[in-house]
Amino acid sequence: MTRPRLLQEEYPLVVETPFESHRRYSATIRDYDGARAVFVKGAPEQAIAMCATMLTDSGPVPLDADAAHAAAREPAARGLRVLAMAYRRLSAHAIHAHADGAEPAPGERADPDELVLLGVQAMMDPPRAGVRAAITACHQAGVLVAMITGDHSITARAIAAQLGILNDPHERVLTGTDLTHLDDEALRRLVEDVSVYARVSPNDKLRIVRALQDRGHVVAVTGDGDSDAPALRAASVGISMSQGATDVAREASDMVLSDDNL
Repeated sequence: MTRPRLLQEEYPLVVETPFESHRRYSATIRDYDGARAVFVKGAPEQAIAMCATMLTDSGPVPLDADAAHAAAREPAARGLRVLAMAYRRLSAHAIHAHADGAEPAPGERADPDELVLLGVQAMMDPPRAGVRAAITACHQAGVLVAMITGDHSITARAIAAQLGILNDPHERVLTGTDLTHLDDEALRRLVEDVSVYARVSPNDKLRIVRALQDRGHVVAVTGDGDSDAPALRAASVGISMSQGATDVAREASDMVLSDDNL
């Protein structure tokens, strides 16, 4: 039996809150050493903000948020995807409140600013072979290419530079937070000059597509998840993957790539 399976059996799941793009983390409550604990995994800026302490070899100490964010930024700058992990033992009140298995509200999982930061994890998720050549061919044909991702802006910038989407290291990257401060007219003024969007929501993707269309562009969107469906449906041409795409994404698309390659 694999180590993850052994741990899952040793600490049985009580309730799970799945990852959502607007939440930017997932959480589980598990039986843990005779009690219960909440475990959180998600975007570093979100998970770190929920912590009051961090785990060291000598036990929990007050959180050094600057050091924690720096630890997350370093691998992100190398194009790695980074997650932060945190946990907290739950009070007897919280255990009783969730004994029926109902999904807890965010503030009930544990005091959201009193988790213990366990650390960060960096993962390599390299682009497919041939993507850079495909993007170069698009540019040569006069097709503008934009990358819209849920990744951290530092990771997005590094990957975009590797692929030739960003040629200027100082070129602006817009985040979902930036987009919330832009009305539709302001976005229309910027959209042709931005090639990378990070930490975006499904509604952000839809606004970007509509802003480009308002500027007279024929917009093709590729996607594979439920969160891509609004943008896929609104696009001039919605393109989903065949193998990795959800049913919702495929149904929202005009065409499906049979080999999942751009």
